[in-house]
Amino acid sequence: MKHSLFLLLFLVFTSVSGQIADAFLHVYSSSDKVMKGDYTVVTVSVMVNESNRVSMRFYNLASQIMDLNKTIQNTVTFYGNSTITNVEGVEITYNDENYTEYKILEYAICPDSSLAISPQGLEMLTFPDSSILTLNSQELKIDVDNSQDADLIGDFKLEVLSADLKSNTGETSIVEYELLGFGNLYPFLPKTIDNEYMYSKTTMMAFEDSLFSNGNYRNIKRFKTEVFHKKKGRVDLSDFFSISTYSPKLNRSYGINLPIEFSIQGEEQERNVAERESNFVVLLDNSESMEIQDYVPNRFAAASELANTLLEKNSNSFYLVSGQPIKINENTAVDSLLYHRKYRGTSIGNAIWQAVDDIKDISGKKGIVLITDGDATSGNVTAHTAAMRAKEHGIKLYVVGVGTTGPAPYGTDFFGNTRYIEDTFDDASLKEIAELSGGKYYYLLWLDYKEMAKFIKILILNELK
Repeated sequence: MKHSLFLLLFLVFTSVSGQIADAFLHVYSSSDKVMKGDYTVVTVSVMVNESNRVSMRFYNLASQIMDLNKTIQNTVTFYGNSTITNVEGVEITYNDENYTEYKILEYAICPDSSLAISPQGLEMLTFPDSSILTLNSQELKIDVDNSQDADLIGDFKLEVLSADLKSNTGETSIVEYELLGFGNLYPFLPKTIDNEYMYSKTTMMAFEDSLFSNGNYRNIKRFKTEVFHKKKGRVDLSDFFSISTYSPKLNRSYGINLPIEFSIQGEEQERNVAERESNFVVLLDNSESMEIQDYVPNRFAAASELANTLLEKNSNSFYLVSGQPIKINENTAVDSLLYHRKYRGTSIGNAIWQAVDDIKDISGKKGIVLITDGDATSGNVTAHTAAMRAKEHGIKLYVVGVGTTGPAPYGTDFFGNTRYIEDTFDDASLKEIAELSGGKYYYLLWLDYKEMAKFIKILILNELK
């Protein structure tokens, strides 16, 4: 959940009584046809023709941007870049006429299928009469070509950052590597090794993606995998560290991999049976809005209370859910996790998708526990799509809502006074994905959240028995 700054910008022109404003809301994309898995940049702008003679200004823009965000979120899967804090006019030519364009929202979206974004509206305030003028957009259609099937769409490469390629049986090697490139991809986890020579687990993922103004989407994704060696021998893992990709530039599919070969010495080792396989994953929201202080001291502290009690029961894996989900080492203290945040927004869909990959092959009951304060506002997979995938693999979502509605304390102003923001906590979408997967929704009451967290933990663990 993201709270936009209130922006006040005057679009001032010579006012002539009785004139109709020559302006409109423009919702457009950098490409009206993309490959499945590829991206296109969608922009929402106010367009003012040079012939306009009606004076106007933005009206209640912060609230209207939030409404536009929600509408578009319900239509597409996307990476949001709604952090525009300075709306500035740029002179452009559109349909052979001169306009001033004021960009207010921008997304790099990754649609699963062809879509249509319905006409949108934005209210402006005219003056000196202070009447409300609504600017409307046209419907935007984007076609998606499903003919290609690849993990990635774009131009990428894999690089080894560090690797222990010589080891003894009974020891663990660490492989750190990164995926670099321009384009888009569906959430994925490195494959799990489990053969006669070794087994592995991915212990860390960190994403540093960015959307450039020219429409390019840059990916930097880093991974750390621990490989435990069981048997003497030489093992080529190039196929393990490999990804299939389709290049729109080259118009062909190809594979990229890491040429990694381990040399293992020593006697054969048995896998430690004490490492039991758990049947659930914990997803903890650490986005900016989790610092809102309607819980004491804040939402993240309340959410961490529940996460801590669940992690004591040895969850399969644990993710932080902000702009990009980050897999956290099992030994990391939850109390310090708020400060791992690097991204705006909450990528619920991506986090669920990756959690599904962690436990989809486990037999018996299995679940994903999501603790969050609101709607998905970033990532390239919708929460609905990810919930459907969880259901297909027999995985139930147990969603815990954290938040209240109305004015809420959020830090202090320049003079040290408590600052209040208008929060719009809405758990309808959280209830929907829980129900869709066959799971359940719980609300963490703010009054005595520590006792409530213990109670919710018991309910969830009983469901997973």
